[in-house]
Amino acid sequence: MKKIIGMAALSVLVVSQLSFSAGKSNTDAAVQRLLKVAKQRQAEQAVEVTPVEVTGTTTTGTAHRVKRVNSKKAEIKAMKAKEKNMTESEKMDVEIQRIKKRVTQINNNIDTFNKNNEILEKMEQRLDQIQDKMK
Repeated sequence: MKKIIGMAALSVLVVSQLSFSAGKSNTDAAVQRLLKVAKQRQAEQAVEVTPVEVTGTTTTGTAHRVKRVNSKKAEIKAMKAKEKNMTESEKMDVEIQRIKKRVTQINNNIDTFNKNNEILEKMEQRLDQIQDKMK
């Protein structure tokens, strides 16, 4: 019986806490926004500090790799921040450019494949000719 009363009291407390916190939603939103901004600033500072710290403690090749990775991460964050401020047409233009770039890469890969395929066919023909001479 005491357990049931305790559970009922606990559930009343939880419900009252939830209803109380619902009344503070405007201030909670502001606090959440400030926390988000603070986390972003900390992340930016960490990205700026990390290459210097790693450079002193690792080999040169690893340090360059870490710098490259961190610069890519910073570049991605900058693009995301820039993308948030873009209009829909600007976002579409960026997406079109990305697709064009990828299509060009694929076409280049296809061309390279075709060239390699031709070279392999010529090599097979030469091999057949050599084998015919050997017989």
